[in-house]
Amino acid sequence: MSTALYSEWTCGPDSGFSDTRVSRLALEAANQIDELIKGRSFNVRPILEFAELINTSFALNSENGAKNFVDSGAVALFLQASDDQPKNFPELLSRATNLATELKNTSTKSTNLQRLRDFCLAISSAARSFCEVPYEPEEALM
Repeated sequence: MSTALYSEWTCGPDSGFSDTRVSRLALEAANQIDELIKGRSFNVRPILEFAELINTSFALNSENGAKNFVDSGAVALFLQASDDQPKNFPELLSRATNLATELKNTSTKSTNLQRLRDFCLAISSAARSFCEVPYEPEEALM
């Protein structure tokens, strides 16, 4: 598994990112989609960044043709945020790539804006709970 991809969706000192990066990015995307729903001006950048994170995390082939694995943290969060669970792995990949495409094509003409917003909020919530650590690991061992 690519360490760079895995660190995007997980928490801890090895991630290289703040523990709440995915949560914040998904929340920013949800906020911008909400602005669009309300007919206000919106910033598409957080939506596109979140879509790219999904695409990258669920990609099976890298740019140089080497085989990559799907990010297990992304799968866990995606499944936790999904209302209906995919039946198999290909369906999971299909849903993730379709969602990323929908996010990339978000506009005033989009018909599923509330569903997209709700999914972004669910990912944000799942990522936040995934990253919460109720105690320090050293303390747990004492």
